Amino acid sequence: MMREAFRRLLPWMRDGVWIIASLRESALEKSSVDVYMDIARSLKRRGLMRQDWPGPDWNADKAGRKCA
Repeated sequence: MMREAFRRLLPWMRDGVWIIASLRESALEKSSVDVYMDIARSLKRRGLMRQDWPGPDWNADKAGRKCA
């Protein structure tokens, strides 16, 4: 779940950012979308997302467009 969340967010992360992350046991009860949204909000709060990031959207492609 966490790997997929970072895969979807990676195109929007600032260059040169290294992240070490671990998932807490309580996250195992959450959905993939919940984990994605939590990671996205955390990265945004820390200023690690590019300025052109369209915001957290599980269904967006690399250009920020909705995909089916």
